[in-house]
Amino acid sequence: MAYEYNPESSRFNLPNPHRVENVMLAATAAVMLGLGVYGLFMVRDALRAEDLSGVVPGLLVSFFLLWYGAWAALKVGRQLTFYFGRNQPDGLRPDQDLKETIRQNAILFPVPVLATDQLLYRLVPKLVFSPQKVQLRARQQFAHTLVVLVVGLCYLLATIGGVVGAITDWVNWIAFGLLVMAIVLPLTERGRQITYGPKHFIVLLAVSILGPTIATVGDFQVPDFPLDASIAGVNVFILVAGLAINGLFIAALLNLTLQPEKISSINSMQRLSMNAHPRQLVVEFDRLMQDAWTERIPNRIFERVEPTIAGDQGRFRASILEESQPVPRDSGALSFADALSLREYRFLTIIDLAAMIMGASGAVWLITLLGAGISPQQITSALIPGLMVVLSVYGFLAANPLWRRFEFTSRAYWLEIDGNFQASNIDYGRALDDAVRTQKRVINIEDMTMRVWVVDLYSVCFDINEPRDLISMAANGEDAELIGRRLSDFANEQRVFVAPTSTRDRQSLETMASMNAATADARTALEREREKRAVAAGVASVQGPADTAASQRAGHDHAGQHDRHDVVPGGDAT
Repeated sequence: MAYEYNPESSRFNLPNPHRVENVMLAATAAVMLGLGVYGLFMVRDALRAEDLSGVVPGLLVSFFLLWYGAWAALKVGRQLTFYFGRNQPDGLRPDQDLKETIRQNAILFPVPVLATDQLLYRLVPKLVFSPQKVQLRARQQFAHTLVVLVVGLCYLLATIGGVVGAITDWVNWIAFGLLVMAIVLPLTERGRQITYGPKHFIVLLAVSILGPTIATVGDFQVPDFPLDASIAGVNVFILVAGLAINGLFIAALLNLTLQPEKISSINSMQRLSMNAHPRQLVVEFDRLMQDAWTERIPNRIFERVEPTIAGDQGRFRASILEESQPVPRDSGALSFADALSLREYRFLTIIDLAAMIMGASGAVWLITLLGAGISPQQITSALIPGLMVVLSVYGFLAANPLWRRFEFTSRAYWLEIDGNFQASNIDYGRALDDAVRTQKRVINIEDMTMRVWVVDLYSVCFDINEPRDLISMAANGEDAELIGRRLSDFANEQRVFVAPTSTRDRQSLETMASMNAATADARTALEREREKRAVAAGVASVQGPADTAASQRAGHDHAGQHDRHDVVPGGDAT
């Protein structure tokens, strides 16, 4: 992605959406890196004192804290600046066909399919109108919460029967593994996509109720668990903490739900007749669109089907659908007070605060335990602070994508024409008299249907490189009528005859006009001379033979006085 800067406009210089989150991540990174380095010094002192019992736990804790601190610091570094570049944000979701959305006057929203999704949408009806990413994460988080609840329920059922002896430790540690898996798996995208069905619930329920009893039936002796440590309290902590952070995350998602403010689309329909190629309307429409460009940025083309004609008659159609450059809604830099007061960011801020406090507390607790020394029997005392750090990572990862929430407004223009044409030839000018004549092949269109839609769009995305979700649209009938009227006027102004218009054409026409005038004068003199001859020939035919002979003798006598090759004016050569 390349950053584009224009000093004339700052509408696309968006504030960094991770500003508040970066502060809490940076604080967490500082604490983790500091404590991790301090833990390494503790390990060095233990090595110098040749006390090897705390070396391995100290290295594990130190490396874990250093990894967490490095991850948080790199996350801040990647989110320290934010740029808005060319072709951003991305287009609309592929399943939200803009053309059909405008035509049908309705927006397509995905509907739930799974039973757990149906329950969630029943509890939160407005969720169906929300952006797809919000719906997906809400479904995943709700299913994940149900999994934690089911595991906790099965753990409770397994211990209700008064399990005693060695089987108790096995039940506690198996429940611990399942609960940790339910917390850790959603940290990755692949883990969030894992689904659980009724068969998993039935098997887990049967094992939790019957397993402890079957294991103690008869002479079979359950071996003792290798680690002598009570972990029931840790399981309760995982269950309560996991449900609490999931509850906060679901609350954050529900506060990101949206409901369409308005869904409407009205077209301006006109019936046109014109004597020109229908593509002339498309060319004029392109000019109008260029005048309406936002920040002089070309519109985005969704569909462009230009009219084509073949033969002397037939049908044509055209469809041009464009969207103006999406512009972010006016929003200033997000402060900490704004994040707590705004509905969209309140619970995200609470989640990050809880993650920061929980992570820092767990890290301090771990370092304190390292200083006091951790024996294998005291492993459970280190599990709780370790899980606090893990839950801290989970909180930051879960909330991070939801901070990148952007709202955009844009305008869609759609021109649709449909009609029939008939070709004919038109000649203009007198064939015998005019020296300059014109001829044109005319495309005659009668009662063509033209529709124009102009719709204001409101869309949301959680990453400028991901497709936007169309949330609402409002018809702009005034602009649709204006564009339709200008196209109608343009169609009525189309000329049928071809006439020269350039300066050189006018000079050539003036020269040709003078030549035509001279030719006309010569032609007029010649016609007059022909008329005189015709009159003279008529008089000669009226005279008798004698008069004719006398005239001929007189002509011979007179001719004798001249040269034989002289020409008598007004007569023939003798």
